[in-house]
Amino acid sequence: MACRPAALISPTSGASRRRQGADNALGWHVGSDPCEDRWSGVYCQDGKATVIDVQEKQLVGTVPDAENGSLSSLDVLNLRGNKFTGKLPLLAAPQLTSLRLDGNAFTSMPEKFFSGMPMLQFFNISNNAALSEWSFSTVDMRSLPALFSFQANNAGLNGTLHELFSNTTAGFPFPSLAHISMADNQLSGTIPELKGTAISQLDISNNRLSGSITFISDLTSSANSLQLSHNAFTGSLPDFSEFRQLSALYVDHNQITGVPPSLPRLEDIHSVYLSGNLLQGPVPEFNSSVQTDVAKASATGSFCRLDRGPCAPEVESLLLIAGAFGYPHSLAASWMRNDPCAGWIGVHCDDRRRVTGIDLSRLGLNGTMDSAFGSLRSLEAIDLSGNNITGEIPASVAQLPSLRVIDVSNNNLVGTLPNFRHNVAVWTEGNPGLKQSGSSSPL
Repeated sequence: MACRPAALISPTSGASRRRQGADNALGWHVGSDPCEDRWSGVYCQDGKATVIDVQEKQLVGTVPDAENGSLSSLDVLNLRGNKFTGKLPLLAAPQLTSLRLDGNAFTSMPEKFFSGMPMLQFFNISNNAALSEWSFSTVDMRSLPALFSFQANNAGLNGTLHELFSNTTAGFPFPSLAHISMADNQLSGTIPELKGTAISQLDISNNRLSGSITFISDLTSSANSLQLSHNAFTGSLPDFSEFRQLSALYVDHNQITGVPPSLPRLEDIHSVYLSGNLLQGPVPEFNSSVQTDVAKASATGSFCRLDRGPCAPEVESLLLIAGAFGYPHSLAASWMRNDPCAGWIGVHCDDRRRVTGIDLSRLGLNGTMDSAFGSLRSLEAIDLSGNNITGEIPASVAQLPSLRVIDVSNNNLVGTLPNFRHNVAVWTEGNPGLKQSGSSSPL
């Protein structure tokens, strides 16, 4: 059965022609054959309309639901850049692979909108700012196993991405999905596990997403472009050594706290944006061909110094300690620049500006104690009590020459307590997995 375009679209091309219908607006004549009469924007094969392309024709009005059989041969439907309003149409289009509705003024998306297009690969609903709020929990997308590209920028999206990637109970529901663009919406929450996906381009910038940034580690073999700017992602960027083809990384304006040395070493990288975070450590050195805002990030206080080069030794040690605790936000917001004696939270110094005390008690810290504690040779007191620290106490801590007191009580430490000098006060209660050594002096 031939496709009947006039049954699908009955808009007008301007305010003065609102009553004249699609036949005047597009030169379509209802009752004639769209293929034989070569309707504008309609392309046929073997006497059947397979493409409707009426983009940017200044069409206004609504798009009605398509009756069963009216779009049976349609492969491409392009309505972008017009002035369509009302709800998105329900389309019975079993052969449809490409649907562009971007740049209109649609107002609502039916729950079963995707149910009539099982072959859909390319979908674009971007820049429909009038769309009422919808989420992946209210719109059923389980019928799109062939989906390759999903673009919904500035399209009224809210809810979480868990609702998209957990749309079915039989594993990842979109095995071919490679391009995802959902910027400028109201998405919130954390990012689910993305292992086993084929995502190469991901744009979720300008949303309300949060949680660890390390989910991108699931995309080492596929990611080409990651745009995550203007959210509330936290923690350190992951190791990039295994990323095979990453060329663009936009993570500016989040709450990220660490840049691994592997990032500047990526061979294919050409764009990196990092400013507006809580980055610490030395300024990363990218090749001159890479577009980056590192200078801006450094000037606004992110790195330990404005120019290239290593941080001060005590700063390097303290940042290793923070890294083992997962670069907590409370430390990252304070442990900035290159002088730990300049008001860093929990850091105490003597009049010679040497770090003599670390008090990070009751900060909700996770992670482990890094051996870098042992490189702070002037340390006299360590208080890590009342956190959730796991692992063992590094032997290097017991070898600190000036240490007088260490309090690690009420954590989840394990192993055997190192041998501290007899004149060091050691507080360890509240760590049921921590065994006492014979020569330590717990109080």
